[in-house]
Amino acid sequence: MHSISKSSEFAELRNSGVRIRGGPVSLSYLASDDDDVRVGISIPRKVGNAVSRNKIKRRVKASLRDIDVEVQPGRYGFLIYPEVARLNYHQIKEIVSSLMARAAQRMVSDNDIHGRTDKEPGR
Repeated sequence: MHSISKSSEFAELRNSGVRIRGGPVSLSYLASDDDDVRVGISIPRKVGNAVSRNKIKRRVKASLRDIDVEVQPGRYGFLIYPEVARLNYHQIKEIVSSLMARAAQRMVSDNDIHGRTDKEPGR
């Protein structure tokens, strides 16, 4: 799992990505043809000072490592809203897990609808 740091990648996710809202967290994602998973976390200054924003960012990253959902290749951008500052790690993990599961389910169903597969035999 790699980080998204360029503002152009965040802009592409915001403009072209599929958005899912789960309480105080919004997830935008774009499927990818390669096996790379890239994640970006955007936390506006309204959420709190730098210390609290970094704490939330660490909790989101830790929850991504700990979830039981199979993460599909692609780019994922999390937008964090101020209400997250009142949540503990387990609540954040539940929200992140739910959003990633919904994104994976949509990606798989979109691939089924459009006749695409992740890996073709013999490749």
